[in-house]
Amino acid sequence: MPDPSAAPSPPPRRLERRLSPETCAEMVEKYRAGATTPALCAEYGLSKGGLLRLLTDRGVKMRRQPLAPEQVEQAVTLYSYGFSIAAIASYLDTSYNNVRQNMERLGIERRPRGGSRPATDRDRIRTLDEQQAMTAVLLYVTGNTLENVAAAVGASTSAVRKHFADAGMPIRPRGRPPHRPSHHGVA
Repeated sequence: MPDPSAAPSPPPRRLERRLSPETCAEMVEKYRAGATTPALCAEYGLSKGGLLRLLTDRGVKMRRQPLAPEQVEQAVTLYSYGFSIAAIASYLDTSYNNVRQNMERLGIERRPRGGSRPATDRDRIRTLDEQQAMTAVLLYVTGNTLENVAAAVGASTSAVRKHFADAGMPIRPRGRPPHRPSHHGVA
């Protein structure tokens, strides 16, 4: 007979009623194997709070995944060329708050929120999607040619050039930089 003085166990949470024990165990295993919480939330259609609660209820030790220095540098570069924090977070497979907090720590002022104009058919033909655009910016600022960037992101050179111009990104002149004569041996 149960002890009447013992507190009754709480009823199962709604999330646990929706998911099978096998699915919950699979999520725990994936998290322990290194899957990020945003990736698991997207895969299983869960809120971040629900996923974190499910993991902590199963005794999983949460890990904090700060951005690596090169990711912070990429985030700053992408933000300076007009990408949203949400888009950057998705590109880096991290949370919005992780990117935002790094921006704040570096003293980068956030832009005001704003909408964008609807795209015309011509814009759709000549524009890059957000993932292509971020990859293009990062490749170009590290010295790749416009042609190589276009080939790497699977877009035309004119689409990449148009995106850079729309973002206010300076485009290097074509060809090699002019040869500067050495001053060695000049009388």
